[in-house]
Amino acid sequence: MAHKKILNAYLHNGRSYAHHLPPSQQERYWFFKEIKNLETLPLHRRSHLLTCGGAVFAGDITQLGLGKVIVITYKNPRTKKNELRVGVLADTGAAFTQNAAQLDFFAGIFDDKKGFENILRNFPDMVNAYLLIKKSDV
Repeated sequence: MAHKKILNAYLHNGRSYAHHLPPSQQERYWFFKEIKNLETLPLHRRSHLLTCGGAVFAGDITQLGLGKVIVITYKNPRTKKNELRVGVLADTGAAFTQNAAQLDFFAGIFDDKKGFENILRNFPDMVNAYLLIKKSDV
């Protein structure tokens, strides 16, 4: 049986997101901490451990709004076909404070690194993202 660990974002290196730089040149990164027992994690932190991979985004909920429906479109690098994925903005974090230009996609929980890398092969580094909003009757 494979050894499994649960990791949670713990803290970042103190660098702010630089809006003038492309994502590949950002100097901000996060440290993760192993969680040995979920019951010892405060309830507000447990909510970040979502099990609905493929349907959840994290972003600046202050500017964009918690629960907003987000659609991403992209060309699958593996199949070369255009794809569309729908999800909900369900989380935020310090990485997204005053940063409506970046989203994180929660791909899921994987048994091992190989499973994670296999899913990543289906996504490009950048996608087009859209917020779905209800059209006013006026």
